Amino acid sequence: MNPSNIGTVTGTSVQITGLTASTSYTFSVRARDAAGNISGASNTVNVTTSASPDTQAPSNPSNLVASNIAETTADLSWSASTDNVAVTGYDVYQGAANIGTVSGTSAQISGLTASTSYTFSVRARDAAGNVSGASNTVNVTTSAPPADTQAPSVPIGLAATSVTQNTVDFSWNASSDNVGVTGYDVYQGTTSLGTVSGTTYQASGLTASTSYTFSVRARDAAGNVSGASNALAVTTSGSGGGPTVLHEGYFESGWDGWTDGGSDAYRYSGSRSSEGSYSIRLRDNTNSSKMTLGSFDVTSYNSIEIEFYFYARSMENNEDFWVQFYNGSSWQTVATYARGSDFNNNTFYTATVSIDSGSYNFPSNAQFRFRNDASANNDQVYIDAVTITANSGTTFAPTINSISALSNGSQGLLGDGDDEFDFDGDFLLYPNPVQTILNVKMLDASDAFTYRIFNMLGQTLRNGDLSSTSIDVQNLQSGVYFIEINNGEEFSTQRFIKK
Repeated sequence: MNPSNIGTVTGTSVQITGLTASTSYTFSVRARDAAGNISGASNTVNVTTSASPDTQAPSNPSNLVASNIAETTADLSWSASTDNVAVTGYDVYQGAANIGTVSGTSAQISGLTASTSYTFSVRARDAAGNVSGASNTVNVTTSAPPADTQAPSVPIGLAATSVTQNTVDFSWNASSDNVGVTGYDVYQGTTSLGTVSGTTYQASGLTASTSYTFSVRARDAAGNVSGASNALAVTTSGSGGGPTVLHEGYFESGWDGWTDGGSDAYRYSGSRSSEGSYSIRLRDNTNSSKMTLGSFDVTSYNSIEIEFYFYARSMENNEDFWVQFYNGSSWQTVATYARGSDFNNNTFYTATVSIDSGSYNFPSNAQFRFRNDASANNDQVYIDAVTITANSGTTFAPTINSISALSNGSQGLLGDGDDEFDFDGDFLLYPNPVQTILNVKMLDASDAFTYRIFNMLGQTLRNGDLSSTSIDVQNLQSGVYFIEINNGEEFSTQRFIKK
């Protein structure tokens, strides 16, 4: 193609106008003089004009629909928009709020709330930032959550923390639930006493010297109710001075109201437990090797008896553990048991400690504590079957501050039926406290024995030949009793508690 002369200028620059956007051109120049002489062509330059600015917005998206609507999510889809250049994405709106941009024609919306209504729309945009008008709107109502039909777990560890003539304070371990526990229904027998939000309760308006049974059930917001906790049998203190069981701890379902003292206190399951499967292992030093119970209002009592079983392992000579009583202002050690002088390792023992209000202050916030005073982690004492009984009349008859070995070897108190027991007394009672059947194990089975059960006033309630080693005591009222075993020449007496 022959070049076209598009004009003459006197200087050395020129602006070319009237070109077409996005088009390539080639330019050159020639010089001329007054006589009309013209030089040869300069070098050529190739030029492509720029594109026109994009000011055209995409078309509005259409056919916006919602699908797969769930509790917290919903899917949206729509028909694609068109644009003079190209659509680069779609802005998704929840009401008037832009909640994000997607490149395709669908989106899943998450983080929604169940049973809630929302309005959605979309707008298309191109690379130049042009944004279309809004699509049609779509209304979405998320679905309701499924009905909660799962009941909370059964409360465990129900235990009394204080017993008076007219009140019983008790506590339990919290239940768990798939949504959340909202409260606990408290029962006295089969009668509901009401619902509480915490894990403690005081039953009031009770009658002195009367036995009661309590239990609790957990409930959630949907009205699901758990099964009943363990039953707590309690006898209120008597106006005439009868015995009151302040606490029973067997540790089969938890700590039974005792407080874990730290890293050296542990709920143990195994053959070193005197009763059942579980006991509390204390090891090493007194700082963290302790278990504490309380508080109790004992101002109305004259004497308190602490009975427990224990088993020691790897305790060095003269290493000991303590039974302590909180008198309202300070801890007092009421009994000390040392290895070598009071007990040996690998032997089961029962111990009883009696304290009276004449020697100790009996406060409204009494506490009890076991502490180990050893030197290493392998110095261990296992505490089990703790019973604390109070008397508002005279002191216990007889007053007992004793320790007795039950058996040698590493077998539990109840064993498997083949255990041989070796201790300084004449017979062994178990379980103690007892609910229905009191078992008697004689050390000398060659003799014929009779038995007599009497109360703290010395009144005989039951007697007979000990032809069977099991005695039915379920009809006895809850309280403290004594059983006398007689072979015709001598007799031996032990105390037991009827729950």
